[in-house]
Amino acid sequence: MKRYRTILYAGLLLLSLVSCTNEEALKPSGTDKNYFAAQDNATDEESVLRRDFYKKNNCYVLFNDTLRHEAIGADPNGVMQYMTELVDIPYVMTSITGSVNKYQYLQAMTDKRNAISFVENYLLTHLSNKLKPFSWLLVNKIDQYNVSDANFDYVGELQYAVGNRATSVAIGEISTMTDQEKAAFSQTVLSGIMVNKISLQTSSTLASFTKYSSSLYNGRTTDAVSTEEDNILAMNKAGFVTQHYWGGIILMFTAYPNQEEDVSSFVKLVLTKSDTEVNELYTDFPIVLQKYAAMKSIIEQMGYIF
Repeated sequence: MKRYRTILYAGLLLLSLVSCTNEEALKPSGTDKNYFAAQDNATDEESVLRRDFYKKNNCYVLFNDTLRHEAIGADPNGVMQYMTELVDIPYVMTSITGSVNKYQYLQAMTDKRNAISFVENYLLTHLSNKLKPFSWLLVNKIDQYNVSDANFDYVGELQYAVGNRATSVAIGEISTMTDQEKAAFSQTVLSGIMVNKISLQTSSTLASFTKYSSSLYNGRTTDAVSTEEDNILAMNKAGFVTQHYWGGIILMFTAYPNQEEDVSSFVKLVLTKSDTEVNELYTDFPIVLQKYAAMKSIIEQMGYIF
């Protein structure tokens, strides 16, 4: 009896496998639409501008964080229901961020053209294809809020926000900036993009940089420290160019930076200072100079164009 039962189970298993192979593979719905792209048949000035931008730069541009707002039918009471999808830059699939960005949009076409000109002349000139965001969201202003129990607490105004699907830039003041101010602003945005890209790299990619300070992360200096000037001097001697801040706000005296702070500070140093400036600033701190060279090499290998 046991033998016949085994044969029966085997037969049922075989039938289930055959039935699976005869069925069509499941496919996600909605994959035929690209909501980041301007509609092919749209002839308005903004759509033409967005299509031309993609053709030229191989990445998308948005001026509104609503990707789609489509009617999906009426509910039992006859009220029309809609499917709305936002870019949602702070969203991370594997965690809850607890924050949300609200945007003030650019309105005039002149401002939108100025925004694109800034991106093309000051940002994309430094980003190879593998470093370009999938899309840019160019707005007038970005306000960040912390969300808790449906309450929105204002955090502050952001210059930019880097996400998985788009990088948003608050570009409202660009028309009044000097070339020097535009260059400084672009360095800030590019630093944010590269810090985000580097945070996604494997430990082996960063090993040439982290090897200098990995044993010190989250540790403390034994130097006598009584002022912030003494503290940063102790950090420089150990090979750091920043200090450790609890919660990103409160300076912790004698505490070495963690790896995230260390990486971020050197990315910004590489992108905002020349070799000559760095050598002059840190000539008495050889470990800093070695880490600077290592980080610059990593950034170049990732495709950044200096």
